[in-house]
Amino acid sequence: MRTINFNWNNHIKLDADVLPELKPLKGKVWEFLIPDIDTDYRVFKSFHDNRYYIFNGNNVVSILTFYGRILRFRSLEPTLNKVVVGKEYNNLLDGTLKVSFSGSDFFVGERLVGNIGSENRLSWAVKCLLKFKLLAYNPWNGIRYDETIIDQGLALTLLISEVASLDS
Repeated sequence: MRTINFNWNNHIKLDADVLPELKPLKGKVWEFLIPDIDTDYRVFKSFHDNRYYIFNGNNVVSILTFYGRILRFRSLEPTLNKVVVGKEYNNLLDGTLKVSFSGSDFFVGERLVGNIGSENRLSWAVKCLLKFKLLAYNPWNGIRYDETIIDQGLALTLLISEVASLDS
């Protein structure tokens, strides 16, 4: 499992005029600074149209609404189905991507392929107590995902989707 750490307070305020190569951006934007991703990926929140944009180079990877719904992913328009246990996205990858009711766990079939969360010293200590052994402490806060099923672009899209739903 790979991890993308994310701190939503870590951003810079820009004007889209300084980013002419990124055509969909207009007006005031925030660029989120995410250290654990490839340098080609850039994440922006546009206040002009209240959308989140994820770019890979100059190409749009995904567009999300201000409340986290994925409008476009790699030139596909994913279909969102609301179900009893959460929601399901079609067209994002092979199979149906199921999102738990809490929005923090992602499944393909019955297999857990990613989760959004964190581990700090308190949650680590509780986990050690429950397992009756000392585990390695690796703090993280963001998304942990199975890179054999979910690529970095989709993991980043799912992370921003959850952050946007919390932020709206």
